[in-house]
Amino acid sequence: MKLMLWQKAFIEVIYSFKIRSLDTGRWVNRFQEILLLIPRKNGKTELVAALMLTDLILGEPGSDIVCSGMDDGTASLAYKAIDTMRLLIDPKSVDTWRNQQGIQCFANHSNIYKMSEKTQQREGRNIDIAGLDEAWSLAAASDIYNSIKQSTSSKEVYRIYIFGSEGFVNDGFLDRKRTEYTQIIKGEDDSEAAKRQLPWLYTQDTEQEIWQTDENGISLAWQNPILRSASSRSGATCATS
Repeated sequence: MKLMLWQKAFIEVIYSFKIRSLDTGRWVNRFQEILLLIPRKNGKTELVAALMLTDLILGEPGSDIVCSGMDDGTASLAYKAIDTMRLLIDPKSVDTWRNQQGIQCFANHSNIYKMSEKTQQREGRNIDIAGLDEAWSLAAASDIYNSIKQSTSSKEVYRIYIFGSEGFVNDGFLDRKRTEYTQIIKGEDDSEAAKRQLPWLYTQDTEQEIWQTDENGISLAWQNPILRSASSRSGATCATS
């Protein structure tokens, strides 16, 4: 993959920041839950798929990694992307294997499998990393998110990617999560739980805001000192992340 600038920044933030665990005193990855909200066709599913494949091969041994969504079709988006990438680096399936149960790495016995709202017996699993795709399609009381959250409750280190674009479900799961994460950005929530959550939101702050970016996703206004000064006076911002 040739990463875009925002993808490089996203990866660096997720893996670089550490925090001392309140339970063991060990230094661990700070962010346990990440909300990535970005318009369609910006490579969010492929990016999360690449990170989950990396954790399958290079992460903690015996990890259970889950591709999830509202239905099996949504859960399959990241899962199929992972399998495509896997075959590019292991075309003869020497080090990894896919069967009906999921994808396995032989060296460390880590697994990737799918789980959706319709999956039976979601409770009692032992999830280390999860990717929840198309979060906009979930109802406010999302069973799949609650199942994932419950399955990580005994973990000192885990990661949940919640990602998608703006959708059509009013007052749904994404709206609730966006409100929660906006409070973190504004400094209205400084709890210990908030410190472990990463808001990564690309949104228009006002209706007057105009998005004009180059091929790297950098605002043209912020590259031009004159436009940047005018933008600052008008109170406009190019992105929130």
